[in-house]
Amino acid sequence: MKMSELKPITGTYVGLRVTEQSHNSIRDFCATNRIPTKAGYFDRRLHTTLIYSRKQCKGLFAEPDTQHRAEFIGYDLFTSEGKNCVLVMKLNAPTVVARHLQIMAQYGATYDFPVYTPHITLSCDYSGNVTDLPVYNDLIFLGNEYVEDLKIDWEKYDA
Repeated sequence: MKMSELKPITGTYVGLRVTEQSHNSIRDFCATNRIPTKAGYFDRRLHTTLIYSRKQCKGLFAEPDTQHRAEFIGYDLFTSEGKNCVLVMKLNAPTVVARHLQIMAQYGATYDFPVYTPHITLSCDYSGNVTDLPVYNDLIFLGNEYVEDLKIDWEKYDA
């Protein structure tokens, strides 16, 4: 018996992995600039969310061979459980935004926020000021798109 048979699928998640070279560059940048991350955080591949839909997107297949180029445009703090503590690296990534919009239109996907902002989470418990952080100058490459069932309680898996 499959887990999806026990618990109904509540939506679709689509992500893009940060390529190994970009992942290593961001990891080294965080270490050099003392950006706090939890131990082992960089043991798994960084990613950016493409779709977080509470509606299941039937028939959606990943495009794992498509690679996207992104540029750092700044940092932001996102709210998690009422606290501004999730430090993210915001990205200028026109092809990522285009893919997001394509999936939204083609599959009727939903999104919890008014504007889609491509980003990479760097820390889930950041307490500093984002204006004190240095600019990240390297290009970031994203690829290996993947599709999976949405985990509504993702924070249990992302801690």
